Amino acid sequence: MKNILILCLALLATQAHATIVKADFTATADAPSVPGYAGARVAQSLNQAVGAGLELGADATVSNPSEFRGGDVFFDLDPATNTVTLLSLSDYDFDSFTALISNIRFSPGERIVGLTLLSNNLAEASDSPDVIAPSFSFSDDSIEIRYAPADFFYFVEGGSAVFQIVTEVTGTQVPEPASLALLGLGLAGCMAVRRRGRR
Repeated sequence: MKNILILCLALLATQAHATIVKADFTATADAPSVPGYAGARVAQSLNQAVGAGLELGADATVSNPSEFRGGDVFFDLDPATNTVTLLSLSDYDFDSFTALISNIRFSPGERIVGLTLLSNNLAEASDSPDVIAPSFSFSDDSIEIRYAPADFFYFVEGGSAVFQIVTEVTGTQVPEPASLALLGLGLAGCMAVRRRGRR
């Protein structure tokens, strides 16, 4: 009886693990100082499922009125570790670059409480091989990473930057169906043992 009661309490304490399920991914490479400038290069992948490879990859450009070459930065978000990797595929120069991951949907209830830079060699200064440090911010369901030095910069071909998204569980979680089924079986077992003990 005591063992069954311990099992029931353990099942009640079980929580579902929340992960990132879907999000909107946007990359904006801009160079308004270039002659003939007509607008930024924007790549976008909306309502993208997470965890099956690159979330923003080839053929994602939705706007490039200035006909910029380069500025290709792929996004890879690993839901198992909550890490975001930005991968540069060119070495062209730009004035600024913004990576935005917004409308992040979690399963079941989680929110972003922090963002940490783990490694960075995505971009370097125009006049030296110094690596450009990004600025970044976050809200409950989005992160923004920005490279915007005082002067223009070069992407490092094959370079990358890795960020750790820190999350916390919010509110009351809904248990997984399997946990509920095990809880039901445990309670039924408790009741059966109790009835049997009375006879």
